[in-house]
Amino acid sequence: MNAVIEPTFWSDPDFDEFSEPLPLYVYLYLISNPSVNALGAYQFSLRRASHDIRMDITDILQTIDQLVKARKVSYDKDSNWMWVHGYFGRQFKVPLSVRKPMIVHVNRMVQSLHADGFPWIKDFESRYRVLLEHFQSSSSTRACARRTGGAIGEEISYSRSFLEFWSQYPKKESKQMAFKSWCRHVDGKVDEAMVIAKAKEFSTACSEDGRERKFIKHPTTWINQHCWDDDYLPHKTTGRSKTLEELKAEHRQHP
Repeated sequence: MNAVIEPTFWSDPDFDEFSEPLPLYVYLYLISNPSVNALGAYQFSLRRASHDIRMDITDILQTIDQLVKARKVSYDKDSNWMWVHGYFGRQFKVPLSVRKPMIVHVNRMVQSLHADGFPWIKDFESRYRVLLEHFQSSSSTRACARRTGGAIGEEISYSRSFLEFWSQYPKKESKQMAFKSWCRHVDGKVDEAMVIAKAKEFSTACSEDGRERKFIKHPTTWINQHCWDDDYLPHKTTGRSKTLEELKAEHRQHP
């Protein structure tokens, strides 16, 4: 991860409270050391830091405490988790050509924070909610863009909205074909939540009228035909349908 450090760093008023250069020196290491990632949330090694910046571990800890009190970082001594506040937002200001390769990696790193027990995950997601939603949306769009044609056996990165649709639709066949249709007809073109809701209505209608599987539309067909525009209100029945034998008996009585 190549950190972007703006020239204005050295005149940042947020650091005016420090009268000594040491906090700036250590902070600069925290945003540029080999372990830092795009999120600014990583496992911090005191031993490695001591070697890299030629400082005693005790001095590093004291300086980090200053940065914690100034709300520049969060540090958990027991788990060695380090979170550099504001780092993620600053890295997102880099040119678009640099941001694009980060999209998939950022989403994976956020998932890893959940899995690895990052202590401030709720605060992190709350602080960067809008930014994370942008990455997730971009990831969905890029996933669709890649599915216009792919090699056999290539791993598919399904968008979250499609997977939700897939979980609701009553007939699950040819998932990759359905996703390609989703990208062409739904993604970024219509209200995805509405399409998912209509798929759920369609599934309910199929269950209520006991529709056989062979009469349920293929999901690709349902998407291609924009069947979310159809009505799926339950059909009302007036009673039990007459059997063929009953109809024949009526015919004999009233030829």
